[in-house]
Amino acid sequence: MRFCDKLAKQRKNNNLSQEQLAEKLGVSRQAVSKWESGSSYPDMEKIIQISNILNCTLENLLDDGTIKESSSKNPKFNFNNYIQDLLHFITKTNNMFGSMNFKQKIKCIIEVIVIFIITCILGLIIFSAMNGITYHTLEVLPETIRYGICNIFDSIYIIILLIFGIIIVLHLFKIRYLDYYITIEDKNISEKIIEKEIRNKNEYSFPKREKIIIRDPKHSVYSFFSLLGKIILIIFKLFIVICSIPLICLTVFLIFSLVFSLFHIRYTILFLFISISLLGIVALVFLIIYFIYNFIFNMKQPVKLIFIIFISSLIFIGMGAGLACATVLNYQPCDINETGKMITKTEIIKLKDNTKISILPSYYNEVIIDNSLNDIKLQITYPEIFKYQITPETLSEDGIEYYHLFLDQIDIFKLYKFVLNNLEQKKIINYNDDCIKVKIYVSQENYNKLIND
Repeated sequence: MRFCDKLAKQRKNNNLSQEQLAEKLGVSRQAVSKWESGSSYPDMEKIIQISNILNCTLENLLDDGTIKESSSKNPKFNFNNYIQDLLHFITKTNNMFGSMNFKQKIKCIIEVIVIFIITCILGLIIFSAMNGITYHTLEVLPETIRYGICNIFDSIYIIILLIFGIIIVLHLFKIRYLDYYITIEDKNISEKIIEKEIRNKNEYSFPKREKIIIRDPKHSVYSFFSLLGKIILIIFKLFIVICSIPLICLTVFLIFSLVFSLFHIRYTILFLFISISLLGIVALVFLIIYFIYNFIFNMKQPVKLIFIIFISSLIFIGMGAGLACATVLNYQPCDINETGKMITKTEIIKLKDNTKISILPSYYNEVIIDNSLNDIKLQITYPEIFKYQITPETLSEDGIEYYHLFLDQIDIFKLYKFVLNNLEQKKIINYNDDCIKVKIYVSQENYNKLIND
């Protein structure tokens, strides 16, 4: 919008007529009318008065782009300026040490060493905390992958903390010492003032060295400090990008789960409530990714929009989770052997000489004595959707042979159909190992071996 249009709009928003605005500005009504018609333009002093009277900023009055274009012109990056600034810092440090006596030099060196040690201790504490958080966060990953990712993150942590520590030590050194000494090479100082140390008039002593008062009371920052800060910001943004990759993968997975849940609403209303909760989670994760995107590319964060989406996502998550839990509480809990098809198979365990046999686990076994058997026969009953495995393990110390019986594989397609059918009938199934039933047929002699073990 043009200035004339903005002036008329702001005046009307403040319920002022042209006469009233002209009176406050000390001009004629015709002048205000010309400004609003675009035939003339007030001077900058009048524009500032107008902004104060109408309670608005200059950006709300001036033509679009007038302020933004001028403020967006940033100085170009010049690496030579940073090098020259660093050399100036080194030169000023050398001249400062040259003007110090021995006691002042020792005091300066000791103080810098103490600051360095304190900074290192704080850095080690932060590094240990971040390393522990990263390691425990990635526990779900395989050891090799987790070890590699942790090494990458540790390198990033070390670089950031090292640069940040250098900035802290050098800046404290600057404000503690460099800013209190003035040298001939300091071209920014036009007037040099030296204060002498105040002493008691009655005190007899030899003349002492003159003190030099502070020359940089505002403690300005050298350009190469800014360069180090920019490096830290770039590394931090790179770190944020790496951390956002799992969020992107999570978003894809959540969208897949949401579509999958919506497709199964026809089986039970439970999937509708799960979909509502998933929709809120998707919105929340998307909001985090959107916030990261704006931060990386230095874009303005729409705080109001972010707040609305955040609150809405929490409402959806809470409402969907609450309705889903209330629905599940009305379902009937059942064991898998009560609703699923059971299969019975027979396994034979060959006995070996001088070997004791123990079948594990035994809390669901039923032993039947059959003296006609020379070996051990197992009758295993298990659900159709599962597969079992019997694994022998021989201990070399005592020669005992153990047989471990456990669920090995699951038929995913049969399990999928089985779960949907039970949810449709409002049943919740227990899938523990207790669903396997074992009958052990063994002779009395071999049974005694089992008992003796």
